[in-house]
Formats: sequence, structure tokens, C-alpha cells
Amino acid sequence: MAALTITTDSIVVTPGSKERVFGLTGPVTIPLTAVRSAEAVDAPIAETRGGRYGAHVPGLAKVGTWGLGKGVRQLVFAYQDRPGIHIRLNRELSENFDEIIVSTPNAADLVTELTARG
Repeated sequence: MAALTITTDSIVVTPGSKERVFGLTGPVTIPLTAVRSAEAVDAPIAETRGGRYGAHVPGLAKVGTWGLGKGVRQLVFAYQDRPGIHIRLNRELSENFDEIIVSTPNAADLVTELTARG
């Protein structure tokens, strides 16, 4: 499962080994200054939209980049029946992503930490 870590000045999303293969991406670092908002979500898999570059196993997982073309560009590591975090970003400051969606059991704690720094 992907790990989302908050450092002193950035968010680091580190995919697991299988996620790197199926999601077609390695670690991504986003500056904290790019964060517009963050919220804990019960069904992160339902937060995705648009075309994708990565893997989708219907009803189980979405991993990779969603929103290709003119849509909202999302970095996604989401799994069915696992809570997660949905972070909205300033695309100009965030490696060309508008949003990060990651399944994680500590989503509420991460939102609290991001809000405190924001």
C-alpha cells in the first residue's frame, strides 16, 4: 500500500512495489505550499474521475494517474473498503497534479497535521 508522509516542507507519496508497477509511477514529492485543502474520505475509490494511466480493478482498486486530458489530474492509490485522504492542490506548484487520493488508515491524523501547518 502506498505511504503518505508529511515532512517539514512537503508531502511524499511513496507507492509500494506492486503499485509502482501497476500505477506506472514512482515516489512523488509535493511542497506543502501547494496544498489547498484536505479531507478524510470513507470511500476514496469513489473520488476518482476521468481517463487514467495506471490500473483499475473494478470494485477493488484504482492506482495511477486519473483525469488525463482536460480533466482534474489526480494521483491515486485507492482501495475498496479502506478509508483515505483527498488532498486538493495548486497544480502549478504540485508536479502537475490537482489532487492526491490515497487509502490510508490514519487519514484523519494526516488531515489534522496538514490543517495545522496550513
